[in-house]
Amino acid sequence: MRLVCQKAFLLAVVVALACHDPSTAPSPPPFSGFTLDNINGRPLPTFVSPIPEGPTILSGTLFLDGLGKVVVTERRRDISQGDFTTTSTLDYRITGDKIEIGCFRPYPAVVVCAASFGTISGRSLSLTIDPRQPLVYTYKLSSRPD
Repeated sequence: MRLVCQKAFLLAVVVALACHDPSTAPSPPPFSGFTLDNINGRPLPTFVSPIPEGPTILSGTLFLDGLGKVVVTERRRDISQGDFTTTSTLDYRITGDKIEIGCFRPYPAVVVCAASFGTISGRSLSLTIDPRQPLVYTYKLSSRPD
């Protein structure tokens, strides 16, 4: 009887593990919050584009929720709007030290979404925002989950 119970338990464990698909599930990050430190090596506040009418980035944060969602917030200043804040909620995937941020689930057609790619190294995250005109946002670790 004991051997039958052990085999049944082993079968239940194998079935449970087989139902989990680790390739598609986002791995929980070992951290959650980052603060924008610089853009292309320039400390904040700094411009995104050297065009005088372009926005100045005053500050920014990036938070990974551990469930595949990222919230990116930037405080900006420009000539027409003054100071304002933008917030975007997107998807993320982490593979090793690589992170990809974009729209991986179905989103409404009105959502504008461009993929960003980066690396996580130690206490920093570098993210290439626009590969056509390489804007590298460097974030520093700001908090850990409790």
